[in-house]
Amino acid sequence: MEFCRKKQDEYDKAVDAEGVPEKLKTLFEIKKKSEAVRYCRQLELSEHELFLLVHNSSEIGFAHRSKFGEFVPQHLKVSDLDIANLKNNAPRQFLKKIDGILLERRRVHVHLFEGADEWHCFYYSYQDMESDSKTHWKYGSHLHYVSHLWPNLKKEEVWASFDKRFTDISGDIHIKLIPFPIANDSYGSEY
Repeated sequence: MEFCRKKQDEYDKAVDAEGVPEKLKTLFEIKKKSEAVRYCRQLELSEHELFLLVHNSSEIGFAHRSKFGEFVPQHLKVSDLDIANLKNNAPRQFLKKIDGILLERRRVHVHLFEGADEWHCFYYSYQDMESDSKTHWKYGSHLHYVSHLWPNLKKEEVWASFDKRFTDISGDIHIKLIPFPIANDSYGSEY
């Protein structure tokens, strides 16, 4: 247990030392929507940089809250009949439904940063992270961004919109997102 606590402390110190990436500090300092849109169009973020913002947001005066919704269409929800069929050695229907769930569910990750009268929201679904040919954005993996600079959006309405399968947020901007590399060990773990 002591070993794990020591490793966790080392990891936390390394993440704290990296701080918030300058490009995100710059975005949070922008005062006009048109400038934010222009900046985001050329911005590329890595998942690691987003992680650093989540972990270190208090360093720049912002609190963080997140939401991770999963939405499965009603016709694909597992029923008592599905469980009974599985128990009665008739797994084909059950497996077909599970396959449908994996194809049609929608998972949304939302990160809201709040400070005084300012707020910034980043969000993405698993579909936004798929290969270039499958996303709705021609440049591939991305996340969506809106903030207090969008005059038609209110923070709590934006937050509440993620309680539904699809949001009705208008005017969000796409930011190119570079996913975590597989099996990346950036903090020199020895185990």
